[in-house]
Amino acid sequence: TKMVAGNLFEFAAISAILIALPLATTAVNEICRLPVPNDYIECNAYFPSYRFNASSKQCDRFVYGGCGGNANRFRTKGECERTCAEARRLNSVCPADSTWNAQTESCVCSPELCPKESCAPDENMEVDVKATGWPGDCCDVYSCTSKRA
Repeated sequence: TKMVAGNLFEFAAISAILIALPLATTAVNEICRLPVPNDYIECNAYFPSYRFNASSKQCDRFVYGGCGGNANRFRTKGECERTCAEARRLNSVCPADSTWNAQTESCVCSPELCPKESCAPDENMEVDVKATGWPGDCCDVYSCTSKRA
């Protein structure tokens, strides 16, 4: 019975790791996708830190003042790079309308991922197309507006 209990324990431990692994990866990916925090020097502390910039795919230096911000904050550049390196490879830092190209190590626009232009059936509404204007965005933004007379 001792061997069976040991095997059950090992199985349970391995199962827990396998179940938690995607959750941990997701959490890390989410940290790396958080907005780049600004310098927070108004909080009377001075902590040189690093943040992952999903647009440039680089870890940038900034000063954390001890309050505010988000989890996209690392003590060293190495910690930032190790944490977010997997996110760079997993297509998780690309915008929703892009896919990761492993050869160029960059996000590539995927028009097939863009939402289709449409409005609810109403003769008084029309589709209004606005280009996003943000670097790295692929899809136009559609909105439904009242038809102009």
